Amino acid sequence: MSAQRSILLIEDESITAELLKAQIQAMGHRVCAVGVSAAQAYELALTHRPDLIIMDIKLKGAEDGIDAAQRLCGAVDAPVIFLTAVTDEEVFERAREAGPYGYVTKPYTAADLRHQIELVFTRREMERRLEASELRYRRLVEDMPHMVCRLDKNLCKGSCPIGIPCGA
Repeated sequence: MSAQRSILLIEDESITAELLKAQIQAMGHRVCAVGVSAAQAYELALTHRPDLIIMDIKLKGAEDGIDAAQRLCGAVDAPVIFLTAVTDEEVFERAREAGPYGYVTKPYTAADLRHQIELVFTRREMERRLEASELRYRRLVEDMPHMVCRLDKNLCKGSCPIGIPCGA
């Protein structure tokens, strides 16, 4: 298993939250905080900067977990997994538009949760590698003072196949 990761739980049912916390800790991860509302999700995410947020959709207060995930999108660089008993298609579509990395329906097994968490961390690592690679190539191109394209006069024989005068 990789290094211990920090996970923020947003779950308004205390028994479910305690069970989740125990399951996540058994997987070797750290639960940095537990919140019960969208407002707490935002506040705790900004404070703790978790590696992952696991959030119920139905929460205490006026906003739900989908609202919280959308609000967190630009503020915190942490993927969200929705863990919910809600199976309604309309709610699922709203959740999908929020861009979660996962959607696990209750009841779930510890293995379901572990697989989802590991897939999220694997995906994040792949995304970070891709971003680093893109940045390297972007810098390579941007840092070049000039891009020089040279055609071999012998290859062109006075007439370039792509219409650029060769000067032969």
